[in-house]
Amino acid sequence: MRVYLGVAAKRQDVPVRVLDKVRSVIEIAFPVPLTSSAAASGTGAASPCSPGRTSPTTPAAPRCCRSTAINRVGPVFHAETPDLYVVGSRALLVHLVAQPVDRVDHDLLALQTMVRQGFFLSDETPYKGVSALRPSSRITVRDGVRTITGTPLPEAAPAPATGRAKRAAIGEPANALLANVAPLRDLDEPVNLALTGGRDTRILAALLHAARVPFRVTTNGLDSHPDVIIAREIAARLKVEHTVIAPPQTAEKDAVLVEHPLSRAWKTLRTCEGMTSATRRCCAAFRQVGGGPGPAPPVPPGCPGRGAPGRRAAARPPARRPASVPPCTRCRGGTGPPAGSAAAATVWSAPARARWPPP
Repeated sequence: MRVYLGVAAKRQDVPVRVLDKVRSVIEIAFPVPLTSSAAASGTGAASPCSPGRTSPTTPAAPRCCRSTAINRVGPVFHAETPDLYVVGSRALLVHLVAQPVDRVDHDLLALQTMVRQGFFLSDETPYKGVSALRPSSRITVRDGVRTITGTPLPEAAPAPATGRAKRAAIGEPANALLANVAPLRDLDEPVNLALTGGRDTRILAALLHAARVPFRVTTNGLDSHPDVIIAREIAARLKVEHTVIAPPQTAEKDAVLVEHPLSRAWKTLRTCEGMTSATRRCCAAFRQVGGGPGPAPPVPPGCPGRGAPGRRAAARPPARRPASVPPCTRCRGGTGPPAGSAAAATVWSAPARARWPPP
C-alpha cells in the first residue's frame, strides 16, 4: 500500500513539535514504516514514497503536489491550519496532524451522507476541516502558498452516424484499456483475478483474455451463489483455471459461520478510517446465512447482501437472544454478544436469524 502525508509550513520551517506529532499520529492511527521526517525550509513537503511507507516531509522536494484522476480512485485529502497545509492519502492522518488537540473532531453535518448512503459521495469527510480533492484536480503547495486547480470534464462528441464511426468510437477506449493491461504479459506468473458476477470484474476478465495475458480466477462463496455460478461459466468459456473459496460452515453444512459483527465492524472502521459504514458489512454477514422458515430480515438498499440469496439452512431450534445484546436497527439482525464471550461463537442459523428480533 502506498501512503502519502505532506506537511507544508506557510511562513517558516515546519516546527519540530509538528514532526513529532506526525510520527506519533502515524504510529497510533496507521502504523507503517517511516521513510523520512526531516524538516524542510519554508515548505515541508511529501514526495512519492515506496509502497507501504509514509513520509511526512522531505527536504529535497521544493513543493508538495498531488492530483486526482477523473474517477478519483486514488483519493487525496487536505486540510489547513493557521500555520500549516496538510495533504495526504489518508483522511484520518491529515485530520490528526491538523488538529490542535489529540482527539478526533467529527463533522456532524457531513455524516448525514454516511447515514443515508453508507459512504461519501462528495468532497466531504467525517473529519472536521478535512476535504477530499475533487476529481481531475491538482493541489500544489509552493513557497507557503496553496493552489488548487481543476481540469474540466471532456465535452461529449456528437453521436456517430455510421457503423464505421461507431466502431471507431468504441475502438479508441477499448484499445486504450488493452494497452493498460498489456504490460502484465511480462509477469513471471499468471495474474490472479477475483471474479464475481459484477460488471467490473467481467470487463477485467475480457481485457486480460483479449490482451493474451495469462490469468486465473478466484471467487468467494457457496456453489449456489450467483457470483460463483456466473464466474464458473465465464472461466469455462475463457478456458482459464477457476478456484472457488467457500465460506466456513457447520459440520452439517446447514449454516454459514460468519465473523462476529462487532469484530467485522471494528475491522471495517480500522481499515476505512470511518469513511465506509460498518453496518453495511454487518448486513452482509447476516444475509450470508439466508433461507430458512419465515421471511429473512429486511436488508437496506445499497447493502452488499441485498438480493444475494444464501443457502437454505435446515430447521433447528431458535437460539435465545442474550438480554444484553442490543438489536442492529439498520438490518434488524442482532449485533451478537460481546467479542470473546462464550456466546460469541453462536452459529447464526436461518431459523434463529429469521426470528431475530421479532417483527
